[in-house]
Amino acid sequence: MARLNFTAIAPTDASGAKGIALEDIPEDVRLDIEEVYATMKQNPALRMRTPEFGSKQEALGWQTLAAAYCAVRPGGAIAFRRSPTRGLPETQFDFRVTDIKDNGTSAVNQAVEAAKAAAKK
Repeated sequence: MARLNFTAIAPTDASGAKGIALEDIPEDVRLDIEEVYATMKQNPALRMRTPEFGSKQEALGWQTLAAAYCAVRPGGAIAFRRSPTRGLPETQFDFRVTDIKDNGTSAVNQAVEAAKAAAKK
């Protein structure tokens, strides 16, 4: 089989949620995500559908802000995941907001931090 040649694409400032400060996220987006999160905690099998936005760019902008808020949420980070859907206009999408599952690395990270702190003493 022939080897594939991959091209690395650097993210642009507008394309990713990383680096958006909490104070730069509108209050209505924060409240929307908190409401969705509370609903999904009670009904984990659900997924949410956004209303139709005025444009694809507006929908992607809201998604970026929502994902950014989930990452920097004062009550602890949560996961934002856009769900694959068919048949929706490009100005609307389904998504989920859930707790971040612990894959075992948090215990390892805590042990490393404890070892570093002990080494500094």
